[in-house]
Amino acid sequence: MKRILFIVLLIVFASTVVFINTKNIIDSSPRYFARCLLNYSDDCLKLGIFYLEKAKFKRAYRSFDKACKLGNMQGCYNLGLMHSRDDMGLNANYLTAIKFYDIACKQNYSNACINLSSIYTTHFPTLENNKTAFEITNISCNNGSEVACFNAGIFYEHGIGVQANFEQASNFYKLACEKKHDEACINLSSIYTTHFPTFENNKTAFNLLRDVCNNGNVMSCYNAGIFYTNGVGTKPNLDEAVKAFLYACDRNYPDACRKLANFYYGGIYFEEDYTKAYELYKKSCDMGDNQSCSFVGVMLFYGYGVDKNEILGLEILKDSCSKNELLSCQILQNIDKYDVNATIKSIM
Repeated sequence: MKRILFIVLLIVFASTVVFINTKNIIDSSPRYFARCLLNYSDDCLKLGIFYLEKAKFKRAYRSFDKACKLGNMQGCYNLGLMHSRDDMGLNANYLTAIKFYDIACKQNYSNACINLSSIYTTHFPTLENNKTAFEITNISCNNGSEVACFNAGIFYEHGIGVQANFEQASNFYKLACEKKHDEACINLSSIYTTHFPTFENNKTAFNLLRDVCNNGNVMSCYNAGIFYTNGVGTKPNLDEAVKAFLYACDRNYPDACRKLANFYYGGIYFEEDYTKAYELYKKSCDMGDNQSCSFVGVMLFYGYGVDKNEILGLEILKDSCSKNELLSCQILQNIDKYDVNATIKSIM
């Protein structure tokens, strides 16, 4: 069974400034300025957002700083965000960002806790910081943040700051999935099929992916296509598999385009069509899929579905190999006797 799932591995970083209507802020900015002078923290926050919309970063910073000092945790969070990024008038300074996120996190501002945890694990990943990051994430999840629950699942699945525990990971993913966090549903389905692959769990995993796909999530559509292809949790159904792959490929999901290319190349579902296979491999390669670049290179070298161009084919293979794509490196070692047909069929 090939590439059942492409799991979401990254700890999510909250990047939203605040959740209020910026049009109303712009319309009312003189009022917010006057009330901020009178130490109304919400108005200082809204004034900061107004300045941020206008790219007046220094004024935005001063307004958020005043809001934070007046006890407005969104203001503290926004200061942390400005120090975390390079596109808000400041050079990223993660230590300063930690200071402001910590202030807001201690007052249970969940996005601040999420970002504080992310900075610890991404930029200062010591054993103690990873443990602290997990503890922060766990508390934030218990306070109702589905993003934090998703991240806690990642901590447990990969043993970050806590001993790896797939059952606990599935519990946290389930909490987030029940709150409509799509990536948590995808990872939960992966846990079920990889670590607890009973008939019922495979069926549940398939249903999770299908439901999230129906909501428009392209990664889950690709994975649902794999389930339909291999008959995991459902009966094999190439019609539905191809429909799912087409949906994801049309929305620029490279793995789905590569899967369709495999079908065209091998004459699976579609009539054998090297030209269409090449086009799809190239589309996937152009989106950064190095395995597809391997096939683009070798098809150019031999002239399969495209005008033969050995020089360009070798150039693409060498570039892909330099990016640690093992298949490209293997092809280069045996380029004169390479069996592209056998290789593509072996990964279908």
